[in-house]
Amino acid sequence: MKNSFIAHSVNTTVQGLLSEYNTLGTSFNIYSQKNFFMNHVHEKIQQHAAYPRLKKASVFLYTSRGYCRLSNHNDYEAGRRLYDHCMTPGLAEEGIAANAHECTALVIYSALSSTNLVQVNRAIVLDPGRTPSRRILHEFAIIGEVTGNKTRVAMPMDGIAGFLTKKLLPRSELPWAVDAAFNVVCPLKDYINNLGQAISTVNQAGTSGQAEGNNRLPPLQIGPEITPMAFYALISGGHLLAIEVTQKSTRLNISENEGKLNYSDFF
Repeated sequence: MKNSFIAHSVNTTVQGLLSEYNTLGTSFNIYSQKNFFMNHVHEKIQQHAAYPRLKKASVFLYTSRGYCRLSNHNDYEAGRRLYDHCMTPGLAEEGIAANAHECTALVIYSALSSTNLVQVNRAIVLDPGRTPSRRILHEFAIIGEVTGNKTRVAMPMDGIAGFLTKKLLPRSELPWAVDAAFNVVCPLKDYINNLGQAISTVNQAGTSGQAEGNNRLPPLQIGPEITPMAFYALISGGHLLAIEVTQKSTRLNISENEGKLNYSDFF
């Protein structure tokens, strides 16, 4: 099967799950890095209309990620756990909270369990530079060959097209990006442009929905200082780390704070 067909097929599956079970909505979430105070929430945040829903989502993410960490689950297993949750009566009624990490895990699980693929790539967008404490800005999945003879490669986000032109054989099938968090499916070389369009659409829909008094889940942000387009600027200026993932891959322990999110991370 072609990468484009697999990418669209997998994303359709994941979007179906998210539309039915995701209680979080679109979140422009940057993974926090230092200390977390689950019980210390600013009064202004508690007064936000979305606070009860996001508090529940935060608890789910905290519990789910913590369980996966303690169980040493890799991305495939994390995705399977989320999928099984959605398919289990009773649990499914509670819904799931899916941020970029969970969306990527669902894509990875779907791709490796329902196609003939033996590996995909977890794409992690990091702050630029080489410091060990770089933030994870975003995640998505890549269907197709990117790493060559290695198991991981890194490149600037604005240098993806040049990297692929230089590294891939002329007749190689182009890799595709699947960013289920923003419902983006496209050739990897076009990812930045397509992500910008998707974020703009989410932002416009949220503004329109709020103005019309719709009950749709609003777009979310990390804090009042981060706008959707500021988030896009961070991603565009970041570095991409692509890592091969199989059903039996070793778990990636990237952050000492993995699984621990503050309620205010969603605003």
